[in-house]
This record gives sequence, C-alpha cells and structure tokens, in this order.
Amino acid sequence: MLKIPDVLDLLKAGAHFGHKISKWHPKMAPFIFTERNQVHIINLEETQKKLQEALNFLRQSAAQNKIILFVGTKDQAQEIITRHAKDAGVPFVTNRWLGGLLTNFQEIQYLSGIESLERRPDVIFIIDLKKEKTALNEALLCKTKIVALCDTNVNPDKIDYPIPSNDDAIKTIELITGLAAEAVKEGKNQAASVVAAPTVSVPV
Repeated sequence: MLKIPDVLDLLKAGAHFGHKISKWHPKMAPFIFTERNQVHIINLEETQKKLQEALNFLRQSAAQNKIILFVGTKDQAQEIITRHAKDAGVPFVTNRWLGGLLTNFQEIQYLSGIESLERRPDVIFIIDLKKEKTALNEALLCKTKIVALCDTNVNPDKIDYPIPSNDDAIKTIELITGLAAEAVKEGKNQAASVVAAPTVSVPV
C-alpha cells in the first residue's frame, strides 16, 4: 500500500509554493496556509488529505479496469509523465493537446502515446490546469473524471479530485506523478489477482 508523503517530504519537493498573490483564484482559499514575500503558501496538510483521496480513486479506477490518461505537455512535465505512464502501462499525452481528443476521439485516437486506446478514457490525470485548459474543458464536456494538481491560480471546484500543490516544480511533479503511477499499478495488480483467483467448488 502506498505511503503518503509526510509534510517534510512535500516541503522538500517544493509542493507548498503557490503563485504570486496577484494571480490567485479565490476558490483556492481553503487550501492556502499563508503568504510570504507576495507568494501564497499551500497548506500541505490539505495536500496530504487530497492526495490520499486522489490516489485511492486512481487505485480503485485501475482495479475496475477503467482507462486512465496522463496529461502533461509543459516542458518540465513531459519526460516525467512519459516515464511514469509507461511504467504504469497507461496512455499519455506530452505533446500539444489536439482539440477533440476526448470529444472527437474516433478521429484522433492514433496519436503517439495513445495508440492503444480502444475507447475514450474514463479518468484523466492533469499536471497543469492552466496549460491544459482544452483538455480540462473536453473532460468536463465528456463527464470524464478529473484528477489534477491545483496550484493557487486555478479553480478547483469542477475537479473531481483536486490536489492542492505547486504544479511547476520538477520535484513536485516527479513525486506526485510517481505516486499516481504506483496507485494505478496497485489497482491493476488487484484486478489481476481477482481474475487469477481459483474458483472453489463448495459441496451442496
């Protein structure tokens, strides 16, 4: 079972650094601890709680054989997303998101990283909601479940499983994406063990 990082681990990864207070979204107020040098500081206890909820959901979704898509097209996320998505055996998008990937799936399902998709994803894991606004809007239209890092400049209200966190720091992206991939792997292993379990006949 995955161990949720403690506050010190999240601190070392830089997960607490939000954006300048001039760029904040008021809906993130419940997740903000304080401000320092005109920068919002995220409450890492909230990060822990929401991360646990998100990982539980990803594990459960994978155990139910749901299709989970990892998305991260910003420069510092591309290699991390690619590596962890491949490790978890899930499709991913690290180049430019093409409009219609979810809403017009049949036409563009053969892009690099998602060639194995046979149907529209059930869940989408997003690193940066501002950067991936087209992916976000399509997921909302298709009622695709959304797990996402939510920095202090975004609205978390429409995200099914928001993770209040810095979404720019490489160490943070590495930490949380790695945990997401491990949760998916655990869920897949659960599904495989159920399939492999022998059937026992009980005498009547």
